[in-house]
Amino acid sequence: MHFPPAVIQHLATFGAPAEQVVPINEFFQCYDILLSHPACPLHQTWTETKVYLSAKNENLPLGVNTSITRNCLSAAVAVPQPNWPVIYLLAMLWGFGETAKDGPAKLFVSTQTQLAEAKLTRVANQVLAGNLAAAFDDFCLTEGSSKLKQVATSFGTKFIFAVGMGLHRNAIRPLVYDGRIGAAIKSLKTHFPAEMTRAIFPWLEDVKCGTNYLAYCACINETAVLMNPVGAEPNDHWDAYKLEQLLFQHGKNIV
Repeated sequence: MHFPPAVIQHLATFGAPAEQVVPINEFFQCYDILLSHPACPLHQTWTETKVYLSAKNENLPLGVNTSITRNCLSAAVAVPQPNWPVIYLLAMLWGFGETAKDGPAKLFVSTQTQLAEAKLTRVANQVLAGNLAAAFDDFCLTEGSSKLKQVATSFGTKFIFAVGMGLHRNAIRPLVYDGRIGAAIKSLKTHFPAEMTRAIFPWLEDVKCGTNYLAYCACINETAVLMNPVGAEPNDHWDAYKLEQLLFQHGKNIV
């Protein structure tokens, strides 16, 4: 179920956003020493992550104009045997950027047990099998000894999104859902109350379960397709990620 025509017409007036480049210099300056310490449960995975990031940043010293993009994530997922813990850290870096000051604390808590890697692998396999609802419920909501629940929906869906870059083009693309995107959707609902009713879009109030997460992803995927005019230039082409990015950028001010 896509957004109603009036909403699609409104969203299309913004134009497709440019590819996001996330600077992570401050993160390295603040946390590299801590993450690299042998006593840190993440130190080996962090070392592998740094090797990958260095190669993607022209082998420059990390912390000097270091950035991460969606292409960094897609390349990491595209190999025959993806390293899911590394991809998890890449997704967290991509999500934290320079703003989430509590990010490293969540990252530490979520990976300090032996079950963490097994859970990351299980969730990744669910995503690649197209079972987004189960992946969401398992990764973002389920209580368990792996403590990955500490990451919650905002950052949990960033890992699900990263894994989903390995899906074939015709699949429903898993997307990030956080507070800013939720605020944008609520703003659209407020300004288009007749078209965006809970009876038609039961997930509008919040994405709190896998069924609603799948409905949200399907809606954004279908809407993005309808936003592409015939003969649009590649740079102006909408996809689900760009629409999600638009909602994130504008938040409650989308209308």
